[in-house]
Order: sequence, then C-alpha cells, then structure tokens
Amino acid sequence: MPERVLLVRLSAIGDVVMALPAAASIKASNPGAQVAWVIDHRLRELVIGHPCVDRVYALFTDRKARRNPARWRVMVQQHRRIAEFSADVGVDLHGHTKSALPLYFSKAKRKLTLEPKDALSRALGGRAVRVSETMHRVDAYLEAIREAGFPFRRYSFDLPINDAIRGSVQRRLGDGGWITIHLGGTHPNKLWPIERFITAGKALVERGERVLIVGGASEQSMAQRFQQQVEATSTVGETGLLELAEVIRRARLHLSGDTGSAHIAAAVGTRCVTVFGHMPAAVYHPFGQPDAVVQAGRSAADVSVEMVLQKIEERLK
Repeated sequence: MPERVLLVRLSAIGDVVMALPAAASIKASNPGAQVAWVIDHRLRELVIGHPCVDRVYALFTDRKARRNPARWRVMVQQHRRIAEFSADVGVDLHGHTKSALPLYFSKAKRKLTLEPKDALSRALGGRAVRVSETMHRVDAYLEAIREAGFPFRRYSFDLPINDAIRGSVQRRLGDGGWITIHLGGTHPNKLWPIERFITAGKALVERGERVLIVGGASEQSMAQRFQQQVEATSTVGETGLLELAEVIRRARLHLSGDTGSAHIAAAVGTRCVTVFGHMPAAVYHPFGQPDAVVQAGRSAADVSVEMVLQKIEERLK
C-alpha cells in the first residue's frame, strides 16, 4: 500500500471541502501514510492543520498571479518542493491543466487523474479514473482514492476549526441558533435573485427567526441591500473560511444557492436549504442532505420564494 500520497485539488471551496474525506480514507486504509495536499493559496486554511493532511503546498494558480513575472520564480520553487515529497502515488482530483502541472512535476511514481477534462490533463495525468455521471462528488473522489490503493471509505470532513476560532466567534456572536443566509454564488444560473432572498428573509424574521448573512468581501453590496430591508446581522467580508464554517456550524439552518457555503454547512453538520440551478443535484447536493435541494429548472431564478419557505419549514421540523 502506498506510503506517500499527493492529492491535488486546488479549488473551489465546495470541491475542496467535498474532497476532504479522501484524506481521511487514505489514513483509514493506511494510518502510517503521509498525505500531502496541493491547493490554491487562497484556500489553504481548509487543509492546514487538518488531522489527515501532513503537508500542504499552497500554489499561486489564479490568472493574475500567473501573469506576474515576479511570481514565476516562486511557482518554480513550489513545484520543486512538491517533487521533494517523493510521492509514491499522486491523485489529481481536479482534472484540469492547472492541476495536471503540479501532478506531473511531482514525479510521483504512479499518477491518476479523476475525469481529465482537457488535453494536457489527459496527457500528463497518468491513468484516468472514470465514474458514473450520477455519482456524488464525494464518492467520486473516494473512488479515485480506492483506485490509488486505499479501499476503506471514511466520510469524515474534520475541518480544522481550532479553539481560537471557536472563541472568536463565541465572543462576537454568542451561542448561535440563527439562520445563516449566503446571498452570493459564482455562476449566473446558480444565483437566486436578491429580491427573493429579501422576501424570504422578511418572512423568516416575522416568524421569529434571527437572520445572519454570511459571505465574502465581494458580496458586501448585496449584504447592504439585504440589510436595508431585513433585520439581520452580517459577517459578510469579515471572516476567514474557518470562521465562516464555525458561524454556520452554530446555525439552525443554512440557506444558500448551490455554492461552497452549502458544502461547508454539510461538513459541519448544519441543516441546509440549497437553491439549485443547472447543476445535477444528485451529484452536487450538500453531502448527506439530498432533501436540502430546491430545484425547478435550469436556473435558480426558476425557484419561487414559496418553494424555499416551504422547504425551510420542512427542514426545521
């Protein structure tokens, strides 16, 4: 059984979170294995300090960084350090050119790539791992790990939330019990209109719920618009990823579109209501919560406020 394992999953937030059981399954199969993870530097806190990840290589993978000559030397040095890990097996859970390159330069003795999606990934990624189109992504990642030689499945996320983070959230926000709402998303078809979030938020407040909106700095204008019409607390743009996870962990329920915060909520055990657009819900629903999904067509905009409020009522019973 391989002793030194390199995992490559660079982004996005939800995909990295869904890939965390891969590291846990490697350790369950071989407790003595050393696991290294290659990740986008902006998401590194999701794996630094994780109990099943022994080493983290945080890369500059965004386009802005790649176009900056000052960063090129750093990138070369990063790839050299990955090669020094001397992986027995490397598994690319991303399947794109930007993940194929660190896998290739790792000089891993064996290489596997989950569903390579472009020519370079197919050329450099070693053996391709194919899975059913309807398989949940968590299980797809574990299937790649199984083919790498680690048969035991451990559905454990273990986000590395430490006492300092818990204490910080406690001092600022208290014990919890709110409904967290994430207004943002990354794809137009995944965005539920802000007007519907506002209508739903008003209805929740009228029912006696406390509403807390969460999200990144780029979503502050949406948060301000929401707060102009709904009585709500906001941490938008004020938390790191693990602080966000702790805030959501303390919630009664998390409402969002099909985005990373829903997968964080599932990972920390918080009930979700997730508005889906064009993506297949069977594959991307918050893990363990297929009943969380509200979907009505090819766009999140096809979902009504009434559908979401009914789902929230069902989930809170």
